[in-house]
Amino acid sequence: MREELSRLSVRNKSLNNELTEPLTQSSLAKLSVELLEFEITQLRSELEPINTNSFWLEGELFSSSSDISELKSNFTNEKQDLEMKVADTQN
Repeated sequence: MREELSRLSVRNKSLNNELTEPLTQSSLAKLSVELLEFEITQLRSELEPINTNSFWLEGELFSSSSDISELKSNFTNEKQDLEMKVADTQN
């Protein structure tokens, strides 16, 4: 009877060890998934203001480019007018 009890006890420990490994792996996998989901949420929340800032910067760049283009055009026209006035006064 003691031998049977001892054998069953050893078998029980063996089965518990076999069961513990998959349970541990499952728990670690679940924890990893939860951490990754949290990280994704954090990254998405960080991305939102970056995108907002990016759109604002694109607008500023377009506005500045338009302003520079207009200033360049005005400068060219003014330069031509002044060159024509200088040519007229020299004649």
